[in-house]
Amino acid sequence: MAEVEELIGKGESETVEFKEKFDNEAVETAVAFANTKGGIILIGVFDKGRIKGVEVGRNTIERLTNKIVQSTDPKMYPN
Repeated sequence: MAEVEELIGKGESETVEFKEKFDNEAVETAVAFANTKGGIILIGVFDKGRIKGVEVGRNTIERLTNKIVQSTDPKMYPN
């Protein structure tokens, strides 16, 4: 958790983006990162670095990954 808080404390950059929720804008950011140097998207964080949080269920990661795969062409598989 300290690593995430450290990332948030440094603010957004060319390789770190904060997203309040996982939506189409987050998918666009993932595509942009895939087309450059890569990056980290922190979901549940406001633009100014305030942590909102998100509810994560048993299938959340799979659902988010599937949304990215289904929304991109060629298919992009995040890790």
